[in-house]
Amino acid sequence: MARIAIDATPLSIHGKGLSRFIGSLIHALSLYADHHTFTLFIDDRLAPSNLPSSPRFTYIRITFSSSLKWDIVQLSVLLRRYPVDLLFSCSDRLPIFYNGSMQLYLFELPHVRHQLHLSQPNTRPSTYARISMKITEVIFPWSIRRARHIFASSIATKHALLDTYALSLDKIDVIYPGLDDVFSPLENSVRKQEMRVHFGAPKGYILHFSSQSDPRDNTEVALRAFHVSQQLHAHDIKLVIAGKTNPDKQKLSPVVEELGLFDQVIWAGFIPEKDLVDVYRSAELYFDPSLYEGFGYQVLEAMACGTPVVCSNVTSLPEIVGTAALISPPMDIYSFAEHIAHVITSAEVATKMRADGIALAQRFSWHKTVTQLMEAYDRALASRDSH
Repeated sequence: MARIAIDATPLSIHGKGLSRFIGSLIHALSLYADHHTFTLFIDDRLAPSNLPSSPRFTYIRITFSSSLKWDIVQLSVLLRRYPVDLLFSCSDRLPIFYNGSMQLYLFELPHVRHQLHLSQPNTRPSTYARISMKITEVIFPWSIRRARHIFASSIATKHALLDTYALSLDKIDVIYPGLDDVFSPLENSVRKQEMRVHFGAPKGYILHFSSQSDPRDNTEVALRAFHVSQQLHAHDIKLVIAGKTNPDKQKLSPVVEELGLFDQVIWAGFIPEKDLVDVYRSAELYFDPSLYEGFGYQVLEAMACGTPVVCSNVTSLPEIVGTAALISPPMDIYSFAEHIAHVITSAEVATKMRADGIALAQRFSWHKTVTQLMEAYDRALASRDSH
């Protein structure tokens, strides 16, 4: 039995992406990892209250003033106070002053994410954010060299690492994130109509996720493609844009005004976890023209819920959706519009996409993810002990 530390500080109550991955991983470890003990570092201010209790888990609740200070200094100090055999981290910045064994789980390359943020005229990062980006770009190459092993969330991420950095092929394994069991199909016409009424979309809605802080969502293209789809086929279906958005700060309000979409676009705000599955299930389709995805969590969740998916054809998305979705280049507004019109006008197409998506989503499970991680942990520990 080994002692494994997990840097779970990205976990937060309202988190998405990485936060949800870590939260689900912790729950899966409590169910499927029975031969190691875990020391989990969590941010006491943000961590949810429903974390699993296990005799194999020790939660270390901490607070920190900045993620930079935590990654570089504080975590090193705590790892000396709480000795472990292996550190598992999803951070772009491994602790500099720690000499123990470390494993990295990476969704994406930070410099690509940074370039996308800096290239968007509508989203200017703060001074702290720009400094953090620069420091990360210096530390990240050191981190991937220092890590004993790297897990990539997708084949696309693995290839990006190999193409950008001089890494040996056997240092990187692809281990897909799992899919929470709650994301499953359920045909409930009453609940579906309730969700439509809730959003003010009695004829149905297309779902898109957006964020004020993430230009990768490509929401302007989503708006323009939705508008063109109305011209291709007149319909009363609305566009629900969910997430922590601010259309004024994102410079999207002028786009809505230009296209005359005031009555067709619904800014739904943050969707609580308890409602997320019903929001997916009740949508006519999920639309994700993303510019960059290390792993397409939302397209996978939508497919698992039996919702047809239209998405971009870049990075990990084609790998995740296979032939179950309709894909286009992320800036091809007309092609997206044709796909949208095709799905909402053809019951036969929508039905096939639902069935294909459900079948494909069954490839992803947390039991499989944890099993692969535990095997990798055991190999790393055995290799360490043999030296």
